[in-house]
Amino acid sequence: MISHWERGNVEPSLLRRIGIASFFSEDYVYEETEIAIISKALKNKDNLLNQQCLYNFSIDNQVIMHWDMLDDSSRQIISQGHSKIFSLPIERVLKQMNIQRPQVLRLLHGEAIIGHAIFSIENGVFSLASYGALSGDVRMRLTKTILELCIGCELHVLVHESSLECFLRDIYLEKTEQNGNVSFYRGHSTQLINNPLSESNLHTNSHFRCLRYIQQKGSSPFEM
Repeated sequence: MISHWERGNVEPSLLRRIGIASFFSEDYVYEETEIAIISKALKNKDNLLNQQCLYNFSIDNQVIMHWDMLDDSSRQIISQGHSKIFSLPIERVLKQMNIQRPQVLRLLHGEAIIGHAIFSIENGVFSLASYGALSGDVRMRLTKTILELCIGCELHVLVHESSLECFLRDIYLEKTEQNGNVSFYRGHSTQLINNPLSESNLHTNSHFRCLRYIQQKGSSPFEM
């Protein structure tokens, strides 16, 4: 494909051009006809979180503790949030991923939970069983913390959003299971952390990911 581009036989799509710019940490300069395309794609930022955020609460504290040590109210709130996002009970996911002693990361505004991740680190394997956030800023903080926790580990993660799943395939993580609309992938943290395109795929305000999102949804009337 690169040879075809170099010889001028075909032109890389807009999605590929933005991806190439992201890979080399360069800004992409949009042509006039492309501005309308990216403007339409960016309207999907809220859909990438499957919600629209009315109030952007600040993060006052970040706490990690074992799941079993949580109070009943917090465990119920997180379980309900997980089921809403993934359409699977957290107990079923933990069993499917063979997680014996899950830990939970909570991002807090006062006493309110505004972001969470349920995970385990055992025998060099980082297993991510659940994650959710109230807003884009909280999602980015959550993603940053998860990436810090998984450094140097093998990965076992679940995803439910098509553009993110496509990215995991792009960096050659292996899909191992499918349960409803949830997919499970395995790989190594270096595949994720060291890839230049991670920045463009793991943050919801990314032009690249917004374009990928509408492409995966099949709602795009233009060539990408």
